[in-house]
Formats: sequence, C-alpha cells, structure tokens
Amino acid sequence: IAENEYSLITSHHMMEAVRGTIAQYVERFEELPDLAKLVLCVAVSITKAAPSSTYNMSYLLRFCSEVSRKQTNFPIKFDVFQMIMQRLFAQGLLVTDEGEVLDNLNSQNPDITLDKPVRFGLQFQETESLVSNILEELPVYGELMEYVRKNPP
Repeated sequence: IAENEYSLITSHHMMEAVRGTIAQYVERFEELPDLAKLVLCVAVSITKAAPSSTYNMSYLLRFCSEVSRKQTNFPIKFDVFQMIMQRLFAQGLLVTDEGEVLDNLNSQNPDITLDKPVRFGLQFQETESLVSNILEELPVYGELMEYVRKNPP
C-alpha cells in the first residue's frame, strides 16, 4: 500500500463476512440427518442449562439416547453416536471450549471416548441460533434443560 493509500474495512464488509459465515452454518445444519440434529440440539440444551459445566461424552450420550427414545422409540447406539459426533466436530458445528476438534473419535477406545471431558464453546452462539426454533418447538428440550439446571453435570 502506498503512503497515501489506506485499507478501510467498513461495517458493510464485516456484515458481509458474518452473513457468509452464518450461511455456511445454516447449509451444514440443513444437510445433517435428523439424528445428528437431535444430538446437536441436546448438546446445545445442556450447554444452555449449565453454561460453565464440563461433562463427558457419556453424559451427552445418555441424554441423546433418552431424547431419541422419546422421539423415535429407539436409543442412540454408541457407534452411531460416535459417527455423529465426528461429523459435527468435522463440520465445525461443535468444538470444545479449548477449540479442540476431537478428530480421532472413531479410532479411540470407546471407554476413552466416553470419558472425554467436553465443554462446548466458540461456535456455540452460531449453533444455538441454528437450533433455537427446534428447541422452542419440542418440549423435550425444555424438559432436558430444566433437568440439567436442577442436576448439573
């Protein structure tokens, strides 16, 4: 840049960047299978109900299975849960508080995976806005949040 030239980033530039990012998350979310959306909704519900709590994957699996049982009459099996979590992390829809992507879930021993401490952060606000309609429409998520508030991890 020459001495008299300046790069100016305007609020318009910032809004365009934000819109592009949101559109990417919306597209990723819409392409998810229903069971993956369920897992994402449960993760967001737990995080909203206990924002400062850390919990392990087995805690998340327990509630995902319970919500799945209420909606489909079938719990989520571990291998399916593991694949869904892998996909959600790979797409950036879930990250841990430290920004960890957990890209080796499929190769880990199930006991190690289930004991893995998790506390979602970073993309949480974007993800929460994607699932907010689902959380409001289905009472099971409100019930889950109420339970987690009374019984934090």
